[in-house]
Amino acid sequence: MASLTSTEVERRALALFERLADRTDATRLRARLLHKEPVEVQQRVAALEASAARAAGAIPTLVPGSGDCDGAALPPHKLGAFRLAERIGRGGMGEVWLAHRDDGVYEQKVAIKLIQRRILARAGAAFDDERRFLARLEHPNIARLIDGGQTEDGLGWLAMEYIDGRPIDEACAGLAAAERVTLFIKAADAVQYAHGKMVAHADLKPANIQVDANGRVKLLDFGISVLIGAGPRHFVGSSPFTRDFASPQRLAGGAPGVADDVYALGRTLQLILAGVPDAELHAIAGKALRHDETARYPSVGAMIADLDRWRARLPITALGDAWNYRVRKFVHRHRRGVAATAAAFALLSGSTVFATSNWMRAERNRARAEQRFGQVRHLSHYMLFDLYDQLAREPGTVAKRAELAQTAATYLNQLQLSGDAPADLRLDLARSHRRLAAIQGLPGVSNLGRPDEARASLARAEAVLRALLADRPRDAGAWSELGWVMSDRWSLHGEGDGSAELNRQARAAFDRALALDPSASSAALGRIVTVRNEGYDLIWTDDRPAQALPLLRCSLQQLRARSWAEPEATLARRLEVHLLNRIGDATYYTGNVPGSLVPFQKADALVDAGIARDGRLPQWLILKGENAFNISGTLEELPARIGEALARADAGVAALKEVLSYGPDAAAEKKLLVLYGQQAALLDELGRSADALAPSNQSVALRRARLRGAPGDPQRMRDLAIGLAPHAELLARAGKSEPACTAATEAVAIWLDIRSRGRLGALDARKNLSHSETLKKSYCG
Repeated sequence: MASLTSTEVERRALALFERLADRTDATRLRARLLHKEPVEVQQRVAALEASAARAAGAIPTLVPGSGDCDGAALPPHKLGAFRLAERIGRGGMGEVWLAHRDDGVYEQKVAIKLIQRRILARAGAAFDDERRFLARLEHPNIARLIDGGQTEDGLGWLAMEYIDGRPIDEACAGLAAAERVTLFIKAADAVQYAHGKMVAHADLKPANIQVDANGRVKLLDFGISVLIGAGPRHFVGSSPFTRDFASPQRLAGGAPGVADDVYALGRTLQLILAGVPDAELHAIAGKALRHDETARYPSVGAMIADLDRWRARLPITALGDAWNYRVRKFVHRHRRGVAATAAAFALLSGSTVFATSNWMRAERNRARAEQRFGQVRHLSHYMLFDLYDQLAREPGTVAKRAELAQTAATYLNQLQLSGDAPADLRLDLARSHRRLAAIQGLPGVSNLGRPDEARASLARAEAVLRALLADRPRDAGAWSELGWVMSDRWSLHGEGDGSAELNRQARAAFDRALALDPSASSAALGRIVTVRNEGYDLIWTDDRPAQALPLLRCSLQQLRARSWAEPEATLARRLEVHLLNRIGDATYYTGNVPGSLVPFQKADALVDAGIARDGRLPQWLILKGENAFNISGTLEELPARIGEALARADAGVAALKEVLSYGPDAAAEKKLLVLYGQQAALLDELGRSADALAPSNQSVALRRARLRGAPGDPQRMRDLAIGLAPHAELLARAGKSEPACTAATEAVAIWLDIRSRGRLGALDARKNLSHSETLKKSYCG
């Protein structure tokens, strides 16, 4: 055997060390594995084991020389707000415990993940990475991070959403092929979403894809995930992984990436399909499992697209473009028609007249098919843009517009799957997903209050656009649309880690579009939006309002310097209102309270002009409610203007109730809960504390209801935490000491939960968390 290089020795020794680390009692397995290896590999494994034993002996709570974690001291009974119940899992990186929230705030069952002591020095960074990655991943099919921290002796822990489920291959046993594919696509969609956030999972396998009794799919265990394109986190081959699901490149010591996740999904699909005699599905799994990573699907989205083709009974790319395969698929889709044609052909075989007639009929059918394609395309475009925009002018149409956008997206997706879809159709498909996301849960516009669904729709839009740009990298329209998708993702993200990166990606996409087409008005407007976003982050995430002011003022000048045509003109008018309000916020938080009133009042004048021009549209009324809060909050701090401030708040409540009288609207609810709180504060200042409790109760109840609709959503958690503090103060002044303590305690718990997710802005940390902690100490003793 040729001698191994030092890198190869290290890689093979580390792989064996990882495999044997938790099997110290399996002496026969150890002997069998090491017997096959060269002497230098055996010696390196022995050295690694000796080093691990010395490290274990250096930790006082471990039995010296023992590599068995079962012999270590048990973890503390309580971690943070959670009491450990029982160990439910153990692997190479750590243990998983079932735990229950035990702080009296509310009931919750979680899975606590603890890192092993003996690998703390080697894997501590990976554990920290997992926490950071999970904080940025918010998808309905990814297990949610709830909390995290360290034990008193320095062991890291994570509290995760508890999933009572089975591995996906077990859950699929006995199901029809289509049902198995549906479950798999949900998992793959979560992986594609993570890739969009630049995170590769790196350890995909059935055990990490759980399906509960209700058929909900959850992706678990990002313990060895990496940022895509960031290179190896440690030295080559040091990260543990499951060999049976690892690509050849990973086994050779390469850093994990998209192609490796595609490979692991292929292996998982292969197991899911056990007993399913479907050549096409096995071909899809086979394409994902190609040895050459360039021959695999270029993305998880491309793999999902092939599975969608299979579900639509269309030719899949995994089997190529051979004419006989496409003919078989055509026959399969149109069995009756083909059977009838075959019978007719047998009857009239050899007839030249029939052959000519059949050719002419085929040409007519092709023309009709193209005509139908065009008609469906035109109908989808009409539904998505013309009819949708008409409905947007009518109150109470939020649910109808969501249904319309979903239907248009379905039509467009089917057209895309029917063959080589033109670029403009793919662009329309991305726009339909973005419009659907807006109506599902995009802050600031009328929506259904379903942020998780909105994130999933944006992920689909991004996947379509990135695939389109891979084919057409100089498509300015696609780059512009990608910029809007990333900006919308920024809006859903809220304050905290990752916000600036999303905005940077949006700006880069808009800049690319403008470099390709300087006249692209949508990209130009989007570029200004990213400056608005940056100003917002400076105010709320970074607590640097003074630095935000020049940026916001400059972007307002740029907006006003250009003449905008529709559809950008409508967006530009609303953006002007937003910019003035953010300038008011920045001015207010620099301490210039009287100076903030001017931009707030200018914004309100623009809203009044919009209502006079367009009528009492929901979007203008929602902005009217926002302006009412801004002006009322400023007047509250000016001498002798409390009564005027209350009148403004009352007018804002009336405008928002007008919107809600037509039907549910999460954006109006968001503004209303803030104004209820403002009413309560003003009534309290006027000495009407008993009257103040009613709107305060309404505010907290609405905040709770919204959080129940989207559990774990950081923005809704923040809304509730902000509302609980003044509510606690009101309760205390009313002599209700126990409820006041409960409200303050809950506020602190929520702020700490938000902080554990990496989503606590600097301003909230300085102002709101500390204030809630002060109230808790005061009211709870």
